[in-house]
Amino acid sequence: MYNDKSIPESQLISILANKSNEIHGFRILYDMYAGALLGVISGIIPDIEEAEDVLQECMLKIWTTRKTYDPAKERALTWMLKITRKQAIDSYRSKKLRRHNLTYESRTGAGTTDNRAPQIRDAQFNDLNRLKDRIGTNLFNVMDIIYFKGFTSVDAAIILDLTVSTVKIRLRQAIQELRNDLLK
Repeated sequence: MYNDKSIPESQLISILANKSNEIHGFRILYDMYAGALLGVISGIIPDIEEAEDVLQECMLKIWTTRKTYDPAKERALTWMLKITRKQAIDSYRSKKLRRHNLTYESRTGAGTTDNRAPQIRDAQFNDLNRLKDRIGTNLFNVMDIIYFKGFTSVDAAIILDLTVSTVKIRLRQAIQELRNDLLK
């Protein structure tokens, strides 16, 4: 019926709106845009298997929310790219949080997979413990999550079960404590 790779956007929109042939419409949508969307996802999630899983989630979300698309506001591809980028970022953050456990514990050294020499790990661990002793556990935990593990302040708030403003205040206090310590 259609050459799926060369359908004009206006025709695609009418196919998506038509409920009589949803399987054909979804197939066209997938064939036309999966490659471009996977490219966006791969820029956020480097693992190809994870990226392909996220692509499936994105395609499903695009398909189920297609009625919210307004061609007067933006092109279909732009709309799909926004959904895809947001979904990929959410998935990446979610997996990152799961890997580091939502119940954050202070560094104990348990479960590390660092292959460097034990002396280096021990020296770094001792440095971190001295830092924690200087600024206090509450301030150290915030600094550890944000600076050493690379989480955002929102992620840190979730992990530590605090408000975002509390996380930001503690981070500021930790930095000030370190600055004061260096100036002594």
